[in-house]
Amino acid sequence: MWLWKLAHAAWVAIGGVSQVARAKRHEHHQEAAAGSPLGDQAVLEVASRACRALAINVTCTGSLPAQGTGRLICVNHIGYIEIPIMRSLVAGSFVAEATLRGWPALGWVMEVFGTVFVDRQRPLQAPQVVAEVADRLGRGIDVLVFPEGTPSRGEYLQPFKTAIFEAAIRAHAAVVPVYLSVDSIDGCPAVGSIRDRVCWFRDRRGARPNLVRHLVGLAKLRSTAVSIHIGGAIHARDDRKALAAQTRAAMIELERVAQRAAPGSLVCPPHTARTDHPGTCPSSSRSDRSTSPTGGPG
Repeated sequence: MWLWKLAHAAWVAIGGVSQVARAKRHEHHQEAAAGSPLGDQAVLEVASRACRALAINVTCTGSLPAQGTGRLICVNHIGYIEIPIMRSLVAGSFVAEATLRGWPALGWVMEVFGTVFVDRQRPLQAPQVVAEVADRLGRGIDVLVFPEGTPSRGEYLQPFKTAIFEAAIRAHAAVVPVYLSVDSIDGCPAVGSIRDRVCWFRDRRGARPNLVRHLVGLAKLRSTAVSIHIGGAIHARDDRKALAAQTRAAMIELERVAQRAAPGSLVCPPHTARTDHPGTCPSSSRSDRSTSPTGGPG
């Protein structure tokens, strides 16, 4: 079953990239994968099919506010699963690590989908990235960013990188806080180390799990329930650090809402029962983990 799911997801991805690439050629537009009606629709359809292929069930609370310019959509970072999830709701462009550009196949896919790459090892390139993001926002293209910079298990928000918020200020674009909550995995509340089956992040030694093995593990899951919580628009101000702090505070509040709504009392199905707590899911305090020491793995 899991092998079929993985093959199906790969087939969806290959077919989807071809679909978006055709839209790009048809429209003769630099941003056809993110910013033209045909390209946008292709992106949304492909991402939705990818989520279904991997048995990712997505619910959404709130809606993206209307805006004359593009919106800078800020999302918490837990690995790679949030990319198809967010793409199923909004097209636009992503900002991603430049190292991903060199990955076989994946780098080309990300380019087709209009990704903006940032090299954090070369801080002098930051102004160029800010200018490119501001230009896309000004042309009405949504840009999705992970202001934490590095993924984590997602148990609390890490400190934000603030440079990208300058783009919203320049484009007079709204910032939209979004919190993505992994609520349950195979019927169990997604707390503690069970989250590692979905989240892909660096450990304390700076090493990430093998991507292929992690994808195989994700394909073996029977279901993953994810909820997306969208906050109100935050209008850009002159101080990017203050704007980043306001956005982070809004996302922490969305995280609290998600934690209160999470199914903390679920009982695991028999096939996922743990030996140390037979028949029950791992427990974890859902008190305000947002106030935990920041930094996290990665």
